[in-house]
Amino acid sequence: MKTTKKLFASLMMVLVLAAAVLPFAASAASARPVKIYAANKIDQLDVSDLADYSRAVSRVCGLEACFFLATPFYAKSQTLEEYTREQFKDVTDGFVLAIDEENKIWNMVSFGRAQNRMTEEIEDALYDAYYAEDTYVDGINAYLKRASELLAKAYTGAVDDFTGKVNEENLVSLRKLAAEVSTKCKLDIAFVRPPETSEKSLRDYLAGYYQSEKKLEKDGIVLGIDATSWAIEAFGTAKQRLSDELEDRLYNAYKAGGSYAGGMRDFFELAGEVLAASGASLARVPKGEQLPRLTDDMDLLTDEQETQLLAKLDEISDRQKFDVVVAVVPALDNREARLYAVDFYEENGFGYDGTQDGAILLLATADRDFGFASQGYGLKVFTVEGQKYLDKLFLPDLKEDRYFEAFMAFADAVDVFVEQANAGEPYDTGNIPKTKQEVTETHVINLVVSLVGALIIAWFVTKRWKAQLKSVAMKTNAAQYVRPGSLVITNHNDAFLYSNVSSTRRVKESDSGGGGGGSFSSSSGSSSTGHSGKY
Repeated sequence: MKTTKKLFASLMMVLVLAAAVLPFAASAASARPVKIYAANKIDQLDVSDLADYSRAVSRVCGLEACFFLATPFYAKSQTLEEYTREQFKDVTDGFVLAIDEENKIWNMVSFGRAQNRMTEEIEDALYDAYYAEDTYVDGINAYLKRASELLAKAYTGAVDDFTGKVNEENLVSLRKLAAEVSTKCKLDIAFVRPPETSEKSLRDYLAGYYQSEKKLEKDGIVLGIDATSWAIEAFGTAKQRLSDELEDRLYNAYKAGGSYAGGMRDFFELAGEVLAASGASLARVPKGEQLPRLTDDMDLLTDEQETQLLAKLDEISDRQKFDVVVAVVPALDNREARLYAVDFYEENGFGYDGTQDGAILLLATADRDFGFASQGYGLKVFTVEGQKYLDKLFLPDLKEDRYFEAFMAFADAVDVFVEQANAGEPYDTGNIPKTKQEVTETHVINLVVSLVGALIIAWFVTKRWKAQLKSVAMKTNAAQYVRPGSLVITNHNDAFLYSNVSSTRRVKESDSGGGGGGSFSSSSGSSSTGHSGKY
């Protein structure tokens, strides 16, 4: 950059920072760090041109990308790196390009997992991208763009055998396979045999090995085998993609391998097959475009019903500025329903007007699964208790295969939920109304109680009347009540009038519908809320 332009830009940027970055306000002598995150901190700079690049860095790199314009006062007692680390001590995994214009010093400071990827060549390339521009906006823009290219998530996996049962040649081959499978699955997939002298429990050892020793990506799994047991630990979004059944399959693949190295190879190959499938893209439109808010792969609705439902979904979405989406697919992959739903939502361009705001109901008809998920403003709209209430509004129709009625009820319910949140009172414990069915059940219960009470009173009254009948004695034989010659029977037979048989559908434990609801992450790592169930 030209010195004159940089000095002028420096003064202007300091003024902007002083007004914009309030969370770091301090004395006039203190520096003001600038952090750029995926969607939550960029607005502090009021530089909209940087938003796309900051999101790209966050999603592609999975790290916090930060920029720091330092004042020169720190130099009396600290180095620029020391000062930067002090100012950014809350960063767990990320990197900071720190600039001291007055002393003409720059430094790239890395934290956590970013240290595994950062090299001197990458540091120089990032600074060069920034320095080649004439303004701060263009410089930060170029710096972020270059970071997204050079620091994309690197899934390498890991293989270690601290018992010495696998030779080095096989370990080299297995590590290459682990990297290939991890890249394919977009998860770090690791295998380790701990030292026989380890005093930790196997699960504690696996957590330390994955997170501290290897510093692998936040999303991944590790299979550990010791002399007496085995365990698989999952991290980040892998927790949603790994079921108990899949864990058993992965271990059994290792067990059936015939040798230590053969078992490890079979484990990685199966992981590559099943976890790549569970993370397969669900996108049906090019990036930047949005799928219609109704997808019905199974033709559950008539053309007229589809037109009516889509019109309702679009009207509510545009009025509330909150995407309302319904999707019907044949079957899930290895993802649970809520994760499949939110990945479908993200990968097909949903999230109103470039935000994440919206909700989706997804059905997979093969096993009668449903998943509900919401992002953005939906994290406020749909509390855990609120999601239980939401199910009551559409699930009864869904269980009876009244799909159109269920989807219309879902759309109307989301509309009401958003209105409630807009008023500052999202549905939660204490303000959830009763459904029509619950109101009807309450009326029925009250009626039954009233009838039982009336019968009890009548019983006491008739019992009292009966006690007053002292002039008539009970006969000991029925014939004594018949007048002689008054009843003559010449023929008799029995006639079957009717039968009344009632039947109730047997509900399986897995068929009880949805339950609960809570926060989780999409496959891309975005914060979401939702739940899965059967219908």
